[in-house]
Amino acid sequence: MKNQFTSRQQSLKQALSNKGLTALLVLGHENIRYLSGFSGNAAYALITAEKCVLITDYRYFGRAQAESIGFEVVSRDRDSETLGQCINRFLTTNSQLGFDAAFIDVALWQQVASELTSHTVTQVTGMVERLRMVKNDWEVEQIKAAAAIADEALRQTLPYFKEGVTERDLALELEFRMQKLGSEGMSFATILMFGERCALPHGSPSERTLSKGDFITLDFGAVVNGYRSD
Repeated sequence: MKNQFTSRQQSLKQALSNKGLTALLVLGHENIRYLSGFSGNAAYALITAEKCVLITDYRYFGRAQAESIGFEVVSRDRDSETLGQCINRFLTTNSQLGFDAAFIDVALWQQVASELTSHTVTQVTGMVERLRMVKNDWEVEQIKAAAAIADEALRQTLPYFKEGVTERDLALELEFRMQKLGSEGMSFATILMFGERCALPHGSPSERTLSKGDFITLDFGAVVNGYRSD
């Protein structure tokens, strides 16, 4: 696993060099997990030619240290240091900094950019995602494992599909079975509806009860090591 993360980090550094960038601020938590192994969602990753830095706070510091591979983990005191000030500590003079534009709101970026005026800042999209598109054998196995959990959970839930059961109760039963079988959570909010409510492609489970002859719409997925089935 260590070599896997190191290889991903090196591939991204090469992609940065090819684009004429000296650093990249990664904000999406799926991308951060792909690069570092950290599974939390309160962190920022800064990738430079010299190092990889994971910026988090006291709530996630121990977890980040335990999970991250190839990253220096920094606990930022949000009351005394802004994100921009923290990033600036790890940039060399006149850095060419790219930022993960798809995962940041205007207010946060304006605050960060205002403190990085000595650097050239450029928005980029899809740099990490292009690496993620190609799955290695280990990644394929995680997706297969997630799909197997989802299949088995549905098999175990089928006996509960009886007249009078509610959409909500069935959805909760299915989600319980998935997590009991090892899923980290749901791939997305479970979609489970009966009868006329099947016309709602992304509706939420309700108290509507199952009647004989009803159609059933069902869409769900499990998660293994961050990899999702659908």
